[in-house]
Amino acid sequence: MAKCTYSFELAVSDADMRDYFALRREIFCAEQGLFEQDDRDAVDRRAYPIVAIAHQESLLIPDLLDTLHTVLSLSTQFSKAFNAAKKMKTSS
Repeated sequence: MAKCTYSFELAVSDADMRDYFALRREIFCAEQGLFEQDDRDAVDRRAYPIVAIAHQESLLIPDLLDTLHTVLSLSTQFSKAFNAAKKMKTSS
C-alpha cells in the first residue's frame, strides 16, 4: 500500500509542456468536446503552466523499519536473558 501526495510545479521541460498540453487536449477536446482539435490560444504564450506531480510513498518501508527495531529489541532482550541465565548456571 502506498501513500500518495502531490506537489505543484511550473512545467518547464519540453516533456512537461508536451504532457501538459496533451492532458488539456484530452480533457477539453476529447472528453468534454469544448474544442475540436486544440484549446490553445494567445494567453498560452504568456501563461505559466502549473502541473501536479504525484509522489507515492511506500507504507511498507516504515512498517519494515518498525519491525526491524522490534526484532533488534527482542534480540537484545534475549541476549541479556541468555547471559543472565548462563551467569546463574556457572555460579551454581
